[in-house]
Amino acid sequence: MDSGEHVRKEENDGHVHFKAEDVSTHESEIVVVPVKEGVLEVHLGFLKIHHIYSITFPLTHTLGTNVTFDPLDSLRVKVKETKQIENGNKMVVEFHAHKEKLMKEKITLRSATTDEVVFLIFHARVLGKHKGTPSLRNGIHCVRIEPDEEDESDWQGF
Repeated sequence: MDSGEHVRKEENDGHVHFKAEDVSTHESEIVVVPVKEGVLEVHLGFLKIHHIYSITFPLTHTLGTNVTFDPLDSLRVKVKETKQIENGNKMVVEFHAHKEKLMKEKITLRSATTDEVVFLIFHARVLGKHKGTPSLRNGIHCVRIEPDEEDESDWQGF
C-alpha cells in the first residue's frame, strides 16, 4: 500500500491506520434503501462478532399508527420499540452479530389495521475476533458482549 495516500501500515503492530480526513468522511448514518414495494434494506455497516447492539433509526412507511411484528420472526433481530413519527416510525431493534463476515437478517412489520406488510432486511459486515474495532454508525450502540464459547471450553481439541 502507498503510505502517503489513504492508508498506512505500521511496521510492528500489523494494524491498518486511516488518515483522519478519510475517517471523517466515512458513512456515519444507517442507510435504509427501498428495494421494491414493501421491501426495505437496512445497511448497518461494520459490527463486531459476539456483540449485541441497540439500533435506532427512522423508518418511513404507510403501515399506520399500529405496527405489529412477530417476536419469533428472527433469532438475531428483535424489535424492542416502535414510536409513531411523521411519515412512519422510529424503530429500536436489538441486533446480535453472531457470525463473522456478511450477515443478512429479515423481519416482517405488519399493519394492525390493514393488510399492508413491510419486510426489513438488515445487512451488516461482522468483524471477527482480533480483526479490529468498527466505527459504529449513528444510532448503533453496543449494549452487551457475549462471552466467546471457545474461550470457556476446557477441551484441548485434537
